[in-house]
Amino acid sequence: CVDTLMSLLDLLAVPRRRMSFEFEVPDRSIDNATSIAKRYIPDGAIALVPLSGHQCKDWPLESLQATINILNRDLGRPVVILGRDRYPADIKHAIDLGGKTDFLTDAYLLRYSGAFAVVVGVDTGMMQIAGAISSDSEGRYTTAIGNRTVSLFGPTDSRIYRPYDPTGTFNVVVAPRRQSALMGAIGWAGDRFERAYMKEIEPREIVDATLRQIPEEEAVVSRLAQGRH
Repeated sequence: CVDTLMSLLDLLAVPRRRMSFEFEVPDRSIDNATSIAKRYIPDGAIALVPLSGHQCKDWPLESLQATINILNRDLGRPVVILGRDRYPADIKHAIDLGGKTDFLTDAYLLRYSGAFAVVVGVDTGMMQIAGAISSDSEGRYTTAIGNRTVSLFGPTDSRIYRPYDPTGTFNVVVAPRRQSALMGAIGWAGDRFERAYMKEIEPREIVDATLRQIPEEEAVVSRLAQGRH
């Protein structure tokens, strides 16, 4: 959608300027986020955003817990769950802050705090806030910086709804291997209530993508791949 709108400027020969996804966060929310980070979020933690507001896009419990087990119990990475609502099940081996914060606090934690090594989540607005990449003042991305994110897509089209990252560097998408044959024009699968798309995403694929977003963990990814062979 962003590219479509920007292409109109190109047709009108209007020079591109900075593409900015930055926003002001109230001091109270920043202070709250800073306090939460100091109290609950260990260094190098991985953030998970498992709920979206649409059940067909939510991270299934079995897959979520299996992913956490590998990241935390097996690999020793701290895992923190964030979101407006609390996940409707008890989660082990993770620090669950779901439902304990608010929108602006989460937005600051995920986008500006630097508290997380990588953010992993389902298709939701908070993931776009966490991962969208701004350009420089001339509309270029050669020196762009941003958060490392992994987006889980099933019944929606990642080409439309993934975090905006023209560099192809900061956001990685993980989706079912079998694509939808019923994807509508606005990016929603017509069979999303019949086919359990999110259950088709393997936890190991999520873990591999997550670790590849953390430079110091690339060797771990290689060892895991060798072990599966």
